[in-house]
Amino acid sequence: MILRGETLATKKPKYNANNIKVIEESETGANERFLDTKTGKEFSRNEFVKEIEAGNVENAHVMKIDGKKIPRTNPDKRTDNNFD
Repeated sequence: MILRGETLATKKPKYNANNIKVIEESETGANERFLDTKTGKEFSRNEFVKEIEAGNVENAHVMKIDGKKIPRTNPDKRTDNNFD
């Protein structure tokens, strides 16, 4: 939600992808539950996708693979900040 006087450009994200850890995977290895290690908040995959799409997660985006929305960290040259 954007408050009066705010724009997407000035809205500060609530979460940073660098603080997010995967805490549950499906049998196929898909990331299903996430934990923000800074706030202690847990998310299902669908909840986390909604937060990313709302602009509430810094350094993350959503991909659609086989019709399924998948949270991803923004690409960079580091591997230590990927969801795992």
